[in-house]
Amino acid sequence: MDDKDLLDELKERIKEGPVIFTPDNDFLDRLNPEDNVELFKDSIKDAADNYDQEINKLNNTYVKALPKAAVSERIHTTFNQTVTSTGRLSSVNPNIQNIPIRSSRGKLIRKAFKSRSSDFTLLAADYSQIELRIMASLSNDNFMISAFNNDLDIHSATASKINNVPLENVTREKRSDAKAVNFGIIYGVSAFGLSNQTDLNIKESKNLIDTYYEKYPKLKQFIEKQISFARDKGYVETILGRRRVLRDINSSNG
Repeated sequence: MDDKDLLDELKERIKEGPVIFTPDNDFLDRLNPEDNVELFKDSIKDAADNYDQEINKLNNTYVKALPKAAVSERIHTTFNQTVTSTGRLSSVNPNIQNIPIRSSRGKLIRKAFKSRSSDFTLLAADYSQIELRIMASLSNDNFMISAFNNDLDIHSATASKINNVPLENVTREKRSDAKAVNFGIIYGVSAFGLSNQTDLNIKESKNLIDTYYEKYPKLKQFIEKQISFARDKGYVETILGRRRVLRDINSSNG
């Protein structure tokens, strides 16, 4: 097993986040002795840094800021239409678009939001898989369009297609992988990036991405066309003509 494979294995063991683990002796023996101490010192340091960052962000962004933003026990945010480069709305004073929900500490912040009385209810609404619906329309991919039109679960449908199995035989794990690649492809996810989002290693992630593009040739053509257009024109634009300039598209890091 070469160094790359060892690093892949190490990544698999710590990819769940800021946790400290005890590796077995066999794994340690396969690493260069001088690397052992630094590798695990780094993983422990990363865990501590991640913890500190989460606590500081929650404290400064919400715990201290929200009470100051309340007017007569109500919170009124300001939505900006022309601030983000992507054209999305942004929220300030306070930012209520990114109230944390995934971590146990973040969920405690959400408990601070209550309706004014029992006669009112706080309602959370979101588009259903809006990025994939837009991608299906723009790329004119018949399979994705048909899946949405027939109210199929798009991630299960994708898992069925790329794994060549009947829809009813799609496992939870395969659906999860398909969901990660469905959303990841839109944003140019790499094999390494996909491996961080799934239980797949880098080689398996690359194979999944390659298979995805084979099964969705129109989507791949659309993405390649957009990249080529951006490199040639220096910008991309929406279907309504709103342009986003990409000054670094042709740089060495573009």
